[in-house]
Amino acid sequence: MDVAFLGLAGSATPRTAHRELDRHALSLVVSEQHRLARRRRLRLAGLVDEPFVDFPVATPGRLQTDEAFRAAGLTRTVAFESSHLQVLLGLVRHGLGVAFLAPGVVSGQDSLVQLPVAGAPVRAEYVAWNGLNPTPAAGAFLRLLGGAGTG
Repeated sequence: MDVAFLGLAGSATPRTAHRELDRHALSLVVSEQHRLARRRRLRLAGLVDEPFVDFPVATPGRLQTDEAFRAAGLTRTVAFESSHLQVLLGLVRHGLGVAFLAPGVVSGQDSLVQLPVAGAPVRAEYVAWNGLNPTPAAGAFLRLLGGAGTG
């Protein structure tokens, strides 16, 4: 693989040549019928009694949320796990749990609401490549990204 796009917990850094593309707090996603759906601002501590749906343990999609709760000294319950985003969204849509997901993931998804949370998990998006011997194709692609460089 010449170039990869990675989404990692905010505390993680790729172990190869890379450039950070974006860093953002995750949003809490709830069904529009959920009791929290009309709240304007939430705190992480106020979510410990909520059942969560999330990616499997130790996967990049979940690590940042586990780290945020651990850093705050809080424990949460993950009621359902799935590797598939659409399954997670379906579980939330049916009121079976709440989820932390990247902003914009649910835009246009009716019956779902995104909410900001103080102390929310942070996710970083990277482009990564082989810094020792990048292929010409990788170098050209990285130049198209603008400023990624290969050196």
